[in-house]
Amino acid sequence: MSKRGAVACLLILLGATMRASAYEVKNCPPKPEADITEAAKFVNRNMSDIVDQYTFLSEKQRQEIIRKWVRLNIHCSDNASQCVDAAGYAHGGAGDEVELCYYSFPSGSNLCDLVRVIMHEQGHAHGFRAVPGHDNPTDYVRENDVMYRMGYIAEDFCEAKASAGSFNNTTLKGGGDRKLGIACTEDLQCRSSRCSGGACVCDHDSDCGLGQRCYKPAAAKNFCASTSLEVGKSCGRDDECRSNQCEQGECVCRHDSDCPSGEVCKTPVTGKNHCEKKEKDIGSRALNALCEHDSECLSNTCEYNKCVCHSDSDCPAGQECYRTLGTPNECRTVGLALGDGCSRDSQCRSNKCEKNKCVCRHDDDCPSGKKCKTPITGKNHCE
Repeated sequence: MSKRGAVACLLILLGATMRASAYEVKNCPPKPEADITEAAKFVNRNMSDIVDQYTFLSEKQRQEIIRKWVRLNIHCSDNASQCVDAAGYAHGGAGDEVELCYYSFPSGSNLCDLVRVIMHEQGHAHGFRAVPGHDNPTDYVRENDVMYRMGYIAEDFCEAKASAGSFNNTTLKGGGDRKLGIACTEDLQCRSSRCSGGACVCDHDSDCGLGQRCYKPAAAKNFCASTSLEVGKSCGRDDECRSNQCEQGECVCRHDSDCPSGEVCKTPVTGKNHCEKKEKDIGSRALNALCEHDSECLSNTCEYNKCVCHSDSDCPAGQECYRTLGTPNECRTVGLALGDGCSRDSQCRSNKCEKNKCVCRHDDDCPSGKKCKTPITGKNHCE
């Protein structure tokens, strides 16, 4: 062969090599682009082996798939109306395009799922005829429709490679960018990775704004609410209040420190907690001293002939006053660690006592790297 002929052959080979990797992934956020690129690379490396299994197509059709692959454009089109009920769609013709609805993939999907959809939609781009009922497939449609067969064969091939250790079929990274309250159909679409009732909701306290926590009612959607409402403000749950005490729809005091200067927190057996001015001219007997009248005690409370606490300020540092039915008030230690024995929420550092053990209430109650699990049945726990 002449020198000129050898150069020409080399240019042809180089051109073929360049065209073989000419498909493009466009218009995707970073995480989806990384996943889609890995799936497309797998298809590019194994295209001939995958297409060889499409024995239900003619040789001409199989070669057309390989030929058109090199000029395919793969786009992310999650905002398109077609993505409401589909993982992808396609356009044929000179500018062949496969449109992927990345955030419509169910949670737990992997790269081989992407391979399946790419090959399925590529069939649409080639103009192959679909079986009636394609958009609402039955088992018959899935087994006989060209596009479904192409996709499932590609997925099976991908999973076989993964099982053999020659491909890392990782779970999709997700990273949805939809904010709280935005419509969704899958967890993967949401920045919080939690879709509930057709909208993105919080899953952790960090999903909420400053001064808010993520609340997870058993029979309703998760929601963010304030954790710093003042005494007297409307509330629906203890943690919405700065005092961590919500009674009858209102934030009330829990400790004397929740009240204005010169007032103490009264915690009656019936009725709401409330702040009132501290009484003057009280007695001098300490806690546990014998008594007959309230006025004899420093705490101004005599029960069962013994001076007992009336409010937290009557107790030593690190303790609070417990007002129980049928027994005298008593001071008990607060701030118990997870796993310590308890009989009341406020004894625990986490403010959560279940089955006489201090348990987590929020993620930040747990050791680093663990989260607080709050099952409907069983105790809260860190894992």
